Amino acid sequence: MKRLLLLTVIFLTACGPSIEEKKKEVELLFASVKALSISQPCEILKGYLDLEKLEWGKRTSYYADITPEMITLYRENCAISLGFLDFNEKLKLNTLGFKSYDQFVQEKGFSNSNEAREATKLGYSSGEEFARASGQNPRITEDEFAGSSWLTFKTIYAEKYYQDANVWMFFGISHTWNKIGVNDDNIGVSAQGNVAFGDANESDIYFIDNYKNRFSYADPWESAHQKGDTPYGYRSGIYCRNNNYSNCHQYFLSMKDKKLVWRFYNGGSRIADLEIPNLYRNGFLEYFENYRTSFK
Repeated sequence: MKRLLLLTVIFLTACGPSIEEKKKEVELLFASVKALSISQPCEILKGYLDLEKLEWGKRTSYYADITPEMITLYRENCAISLGFLDFNEKLKLNTLGFKSYDQFVQEKGFSNSNEAREATKLGYSSGEEFARASGQNPRITEDEFAGSSWLTFKTIYAEKYYQDANVWMFFGISHTWNKIGVNDDNIGVSAQGNVAFGDANESDIYFIDNYKNRFSYADPWESAHQKGDTPYGYRSGIYCRNNNYSNCHQYFLSMKDKKLVWRFYNGGSRIADLEIPNLYRNGFLEYFENYRTSFK
């Protein structure tokens, strides 16, 4: 019986691949991976994953020192080639059924990848939500007798307060004309807001942005006609003109793709910080340019 078992072990050992055969199989696969073009990162990644699997199965370690490093490198390169920012983004969207970032952009209704990334970063899940949030669906009031149109966009609110207050603003497009059919239209950017707070003093209301630009807002003792929705609230068109900017359109263009925060003051007292997101500003500016160039 012992002799039979010994013969069986010898027979099985003899039938298995030799060390040289294992090495040759591993080297052939490695050579095929090395032959791939650097412009094929996903194929290279698959090759190294197959190599890792083969060596584990063969109990060899000829390329164990470089395979993990190459897998890490080409995971990132493969993800980037598919339009993802990195492997983590690819992994996240792959689990949701998206094989490429372009597929995600198209199926979610975004206009491009930059818009999709900014929108998802802010918590919006589709192009439709983005359009609503970024002010691309304005309310339009038109009076053909007066020769005017007024387009108002989504209201955004301050999120950080230094005292009991309510601060908000919105973008608008003012459009006036004298005669229909005559190119005498005046189309401009408007920004309006309301600053309501309970501790007013005899100093002006103004705001400073996070780039040290200072803008007048309203004078409390002269603003009875601008009273807002709550006590001590001052409703006003925001005056964008200062030493650096002649109008709101120029100002917001200069802030394109930058973080923009307005800090409101009453004299030397802080009231609130209001951030105007890129998503909102870029959507508005795009709408304004399209409106200005396509309106007939």
